[in-house]
Amino acid sequence: MKKLILVIVIACLMILTVSAQNWRAPQTVSVSGTLQLQNGMIAIASGNNAYFVPVLTQYIGFIEGLKEGAQITVNGFLSGNYIQPNTVTIAGKTYDFTPGNNPQGLAYGGYACGYCGGGIMHGGNWGYHGGGYGHHRRW
Repeated sequence: MKKLILVIVIACLMILTVSAQNWRAPQTVSVSGTLQLQNGMIAIASGNNAYFVPVLTQYIGFIEGLKEGAQITVNGFLSGNYIQPNTVTIAGKTYDFTPGNNPQGLAYGGYACGYCGGGIMHGGNWGYHGGGYGHHRRW
């Protein structure tokens, strides 16, 4: 019994220690540069730096001008060398990627997990033909 209580106390202390860390707020940036394909991902080359914008991969063929060598400006949140865009300007046209501004809710271009109203993660139905929790009817 004493060992169990000791393990629970240690686990609680570890959880509290992690949650008490000083997390940095995401940094908002505006990056202008040239679109490139690096390591199979869309990147913006700006000076000596390359910033990856993974969200743009699913819009290839749907956004006119989204091709290698195009001049682009991205406003969004920076995390390492990845950018989560709020707005993208390509060939003078601005596209809005802020969460909740697209037909699929937060699933495309947002911060959600993809389970929000027919997103890409589960194919539109929880656990029916397209991933999720299985490939058969849930009920």
